[in-house]
Amino acid sequence: MGKLKILTALLLAAALTACGDDSDVFYTTSYPVARIEISVSLSEPEKPDPENPDPENPDPENPDPENPDPENPDPENPDPENPDPENPDPENPDPENPDPENPDAGTSQTEKPENPEEPENPLLEEIRNDALAKAPVQAGGSYRLDFTHHNGGPLVVRPAADAETVTGTFIKEPDKPEELHFTFGEQAYTCKVSGYTDTDDLRKTLFSVDLTEEYKQLYPDAGITQVIRKEYTSHPY
Repeated sequence: MGKLKILTALLLAAALTACGDDSDVFYTTSYPVARIEISVSLSEPEKPDPENPDPENPDPENPDPENPDPENPDPENPDPENPDPENPDPENPDPENPDPENPDAGTSQTEKPENPEEPENPLLEEIRNDALAKAPVQAGGSYRLDFTHHNGGPLVVRPAADAETVTGTFIKEPDKPEELHFTFGEQAYTCKVSGYTDTDDLRKTLFSVDLTEEYKQLYPDAGITQVIRKEYTSHPY
């Protein structure tokens, strides 16, 4: 499906090139790229069955058939937590002072962090960094769209703030106004056009490029479910 879209975009771009030139431009607009973010989603690892977390033990209520009472491994001692009622701790005859040489030993406590965060899968950062480095237009770059037709025309791309411009074409299919097809240099991709609210509370244009299939081929065993490149522009939406 992705290759078909690219082929369609190339054919439409060729048609536009043949039918018009820069002298036919009737409208120009520019999309400066302010920042880029990469969104990556991986499938969750399989979790054990909560009703039977130990598949090797079909009877979780009785893990040891030879001892039907797992809480009391010694049937001759009905109270395993207190083997000697007269002295609950034979190693410490004075329970109020567990360490006679250090009277304050029993007062110290070690606090454990509540709900410690699980470390992020290092593969997420690897994929993000790779997709960010490969972005054809970096922050500081821009797209300039010169309309020679109602749905497309020449494209001028500045890959980075100090980079030389690259020319190409863009297409906006009539039945998909929320999409733009860009073709320049060795690049050919489709952007989904939407809006976002910037830090100045103004609505601006966001280009989203789906890279999921590309990264599924690069990382076949990673369980990738989605990779999206988000290009936040300063163009009003």
